[in-house]
Amino acid sequence: MDSTTRDELTATRAYCDRRAAHGREGAVRDPSDRRGLKNRFINHVLKQAFADEMTWQGTEIALDLGCGTGILTESIAAGAAMAVGLDISFAMLAQKPGMANALFCQYDGIAFPLAASAFDRICTCEVIHLLSDSILRRVIRECQRVLKPDGEMISVEFGSGSPMRQDGRLSRFERDPEATIALFRAEGLCCQRHYAVRRGRSLIQYLIRYGLVPESRFPELARRERLRLRGRSAYKPAYNADFLYVFHHDTHG
Repeated sequence: MDSTTRDELTATRAYCDRRAAHGREGAVRDPSDRRGLKNRFINHVLKQAFADEMTWQGTEIALDLGCGTGILTESIAAGAAMAVGLDISFAMLAQKPGMANALFCQYDGIAFPLAASAFDRICTCEVIHLLSDSILRRVIRECQRVLKPDGEMISVEFGSGSPMRQDGRLSRFERDPEATIALFRAEGLCCQRHYAVRRGRSLIQYLIRYGLVPESRFPELARRERLRLRGRSAYKPAYNADFLYVFHHDTHG
């Protein structure tokens, strides 16, 4: 590993370690959400978004890449035979839940300590915006390596229409969806479909954040948010949004 890559991964690990101090939800969502209401709403949106795309037979082996504090891993383990959570930050993993059919492992940020063709499904949520193109390419190759030939990868990731948010100037790479799709395709994973699932900024999220919306309404409001955006694959927000991607092995490459 060259020094530039090592320095970038060290900075990413330090960033994640700092975020871990904000608790299980704040660490992986909005750390400034003191009431935690906005974060719980976002969790509803993202949980529903993954559920829309994931049918479980109870026999699958699934990987939660960049699992953080294990919030998504819990949903995966509820349907899969076995879930594996992988993260660069031990401070994040220290907050993982205890589940009989889930294993958690720290890794160096690139090389997966996992066997080839071991997983039926890979899931990742709001992770790859932390990675520059050079590191992301190597991570995608590892995803391609550990995914079974008929497996799939489902990713929810930030995207933006603002160059300032795309190019790393803010220590984030919130790529235009077409750029994300191109990076994956170049490393052997083809996007079957993608669409927006949540706006980064909206009036309803501000109202929720300040306690002006009953928590009992969160599931329905989350559903409406997803339906409002579904099908808007060309959506290019000035701020950012969460986009869902479904990838399979590129059989034409």
